[in-house]
Amino acid sequence: MPEALQRAQPQAIMIKIYHNRCGGACYRAADVLTMKSLSARQSVETLSAVVSGKVQGVGFRAATVRQAHLLKLGGWVRNLSDGRVQVLLQGEHDAVDRMLSWLLRGPPMANVTGVSHEEVSTGRLFDRFEQV
Repeated sequence: MPEALQRAQPQAIMIKIYHNRCGGACYRAADVLTMKSLSARQSVETLSAVVSGKVQGVGFRAATVRQAHLLKLGGWVRNLSDGRVQVLLQGEHDAVDRMLSWLLRGPPMANVTGVSHEEVSTGRLFDRFEQV
């Protein structure tokens, strides 16, 4: 199959969501991340970040989604069981850098004590940013 045709065919994965509303794991259509293959010619950076502090129960994930949309980033944000928040950021270097700066502050009710991040190698291009 030609490379251009492979890139044009999106692939999707389902994300399992745990929440109190149904008491367990749910799969919903809104939880599908559509991804395309990442071309070597695209200058896209992908980072995984973990945010520490008072970052759960303060609207951190919702605010992160809004900020990522403003910066036109792809990826996702989720709570970790230890009270931290994990973020996968994908986009142009300047936008990812601005998002990292925002993560250091977070929304008004959050109290961020640290952000660790590392570059991640992936062959996928995230079409949007969402809370998982």
